[in-house]
Amino acid sequence: MPFDEEVNVLQADSLDAPYYGLPPLGRSSVYASAAPASNNESVVYLEVRREKLYLEFLQVSALLNASRPINKLPIEIFVAIIALVQAPARGRDYEPKWLSTLRVCRRWYAICSSTPQLWRSLFVDNSTDLLRIGLARSKESTITVTSRRPEKFSAVLRLIQPHVHRLRGLKLVLNDIHAEDLETFMKRGMPELQAFDATIVRLLRKRTIDFSQKRFPSLTSLSLSSFSIGPCPILRQMRTLHLHRSVTMPSSPESLSTIVHTLKECINVVDLHLSNVPWEVGFVCPRPTQYSGEALSQLRFFAMHGFHPDVVRYLLSVFAIPAPARMVLEWAYVRTENAHQHLSHGFMQALPDDRAHLPVLHAITRAAMKLTLPERYLTVCPSHQLDIAGIDDVGSDTVAGLDITLSVNPSTVTRLSLEIMLDSICGIIGTSPLEDLHIELDTYYAKQIDWDSFLSRFESLQSLTYIGPAGKDSASDGAVRLFDALSHGVLQPDGNLGNGRPLCPLLRAVRIEGFDGDYLTLANSAAQCCRARRSSLNRQTGIDKLTFQLGFGWSRSEVREITGVFDLYLESAVQRINIESGSIW
Repeated sequence: MPFDEEVNVLQADSLDAPYYGLPPLGRSSVYASAAPASNNESVVYLEVRREKLYLEFLQVSALLNASRPINKLPIEIFVAIIALVQAPARGRDYEPKWLSTLRVCRRWYAICSSTPQLWRSLFVDNSTDLLRIGLARSKESTITVTSRRPEKFSAVLRLIQPHVHRLRGLKLVLNDIHAEDLETFMKRGMPELQAFDATIVRLLRKRTIDFSQKRFPSLTSLSLSSFSIGPCPILRQMRTLHLHRSVTMPSSPESLSTIVHTLKECINVVDLHLSNVPWEVGFVCPRPTQYSGEALSQLRFFAMHGFHPDVVRYLLSVFAIPAPARMVLEWAYVRTENAHQHLSHGFMQALPDDRAHLPVLHAITRAAMKLTLPERYLTVCPSHQLDIAGIDDVGSDTVAGLDITLSVNPSTVTRLSLEIMLDSICGIIGTSPLEDLHIELDTYYAKQIDWDSFLSRFESLQSLTYIGPAGKDSASDGAVRLFDALSHGVLQPDGNLGNGRPLCPLLRAVRIEGFDGDYLTLANSAAQCCRARRSSLNRQTGIDKLTFQLGFGWSRSEVREITGVFDLYLESAVQRINIESGSIW
């Protein structure tokens, strides 16, 4: 198609030049065939021609770019798409990765650089240049400023001082030497401020910020690290409250009372997170005379990390945690005189004697427990909102439940009695209609657990996952002992069937991860168990779904051989069998 016709086609699509500031695209004169008279004239002629061709190239490229579907979108829709690109991943701070969109083309640059809505979240890392540019381009829009660099704190404060009236969010990391500057800065009125987050590094002494409802009428999210805060009216308007080393150290009944009164102000808090509050050595937490039932009716997520377990126990005796809430409790034992005494209570150490006001424990249907060094944890969930997909999903903060993590310094206590841990677990879930149970044990505990005694408490159990040591060198006796227990009372020692009733009669799915070193013994034990249960329960199969997750190090041919062995042993005793392999060599 001749050049003039190409221009006519583009203009017919309303893509008339000039475009993006380029001169009009008219009839080209660079095709003139007149030859220059001398060599110098040839060079000049070629340079002029090159410039004209390059300009023509830019003009045509701009017109073609304008014909792209995304560039035909209304500006409002295009801006909405870029705003979605800006949104950070869940749990992460804002990051300026979206700025690469400014380098796509002139149109994108023109729109993105002149739209205040796209400059409302400003980030400071190695330089304050982006903050300076963003403050100008955001015009009068409300803004959120995030600065992770303590050394940039003073520069950031100077830049945002003229804009405090439009601060919507502020997240700062600073050194202790700048704490007084922040305290002075926060005395200004900030009518639009909704979220404030401040962290002191290299703390020299406890700092305090005076939060006034008059100065911060819109503040609903507060996160403080190493700033003290006590009972104050502004806590009543908080929806999110995260305090890291920001409440009084529990060293006396008076200081414990201060914590209680602080939390009593949080009547509208949805997300409450308290962490890393030290306690004085020798501190003895008083026991409440009676349950007071202070209600935190809006609470949906409650976490306490690093508290003395007796303090957690005390607070859970004072406050009523609503049924929809998820609780996360975590504490660690270090070398102290009474460490063994506290460990003797296991997971029960942080729970009150009267748990009637903890409705999350009343109808537990799912639980996950992990007993390994250095951490032991228990997760329970009274909901079927999640598919059975592993311990991590069971502990999701999207559903009601309870997470308890107990960390033990190996130099303090090398091994905690399995009986103590299981007794504490059964004290929490033993009377619940448990349907799904995940268990992870290390080699030491896998050899000690009494499956008959433990599983006899869970008559309604439908799904069981058992995770243990994996790989070619792992022993299978841990899983073999589980299958022996599931057929206990049905399969006699001589191999004949008895008249007993098997444990967990409603059990339909079993998943074994690991214990695959002696897979022949494991397959034989599983087959005997399934056939015994099938006969005793008068069902078509002893277990509907049986899954084995192999460890690492098996070759492809070995995986095929193992799969064949399990199919051979279990083909008539199980409705469905899955063999999952780890990394293939």
